[in-house]
Amino acid sequence: MRFTCSIVSAERSLVNETVDEVEIPGADGYFGVLPGHTPLLRAARRGRALGTARDRRRTTSRSRIGFAEVQPDRVTILAQTAEKAEEIDVAQPRRESGREKRAEERLRRGRRSTMDARARAHRADEGADPPAGLESR
Repeated sequence: MRFTCSIVSAERSLVNETVDEVEIPGADGYFGVLPGHTPLLRAARRGRALGTARDRRRTTSRSRIGFAEVQPDRVTILAQTAEKAEEIDVAQPRRESGREKRAEERLRRGRRSTMDARARAHRADEGADPPAGLESR
């Protein structure tokens, strides 16, 4: 017995295939689904969903936060974003990592300049207790 597996994101329907089993990244870890599974609705987390057909052909996709609806004859994964394995841009995480590091550095510099301004204001206002965390640097 087989069942239908669909993966849908906000942008498009990504997968709609007949499979023998599916492995889904649930909020509490991966869980497997076989035909005739008890109906359930589960939070899904970022990860890789894997559908396997009888001929061992595999359908792999990566998804981010969403829900998995399991029925005895079908599984539907509703994901915030999703992409097929062959569409994944392997350089993207490196680019995102660089952007994140630059953004974090800008935030740190912004915090430092804000703290420096508060310290200067405190020094100008003699006699007042220094703001928390600015006693001496």
